[in-house]
Amino acid sequence: DYFGILMDEKVTGFPFNITDNPMYWGSTANYLGLAFIGASPVGLVLTSMVATAYKVAINFEGPFTVQIYQQRNQRCKVE
Repeated sequence: DYFGILMDEKVTGFPFNITDNPMYWGSTANYLGLAFIGASPVGLVLTSMVATAYKVAINFEGPFTVQIYQQRNQRCKVE
């Protein structure tokens, strides 16, 4: 999406049918798991900071993704 490569439609199959941002939440789960395995309080704090940063990014990226697909669909209808 961000490099000018758009699919015909927004991907809605697995894992996107579970969550709109599987890479963000998957990596957060990975960090959380490592923090638990390592019994690391600092790891838990850092994981929460990463999750917060991802949430902020999602708040910007979500509407942007919707917008670029809407623009693409409008261009396709005109052509």
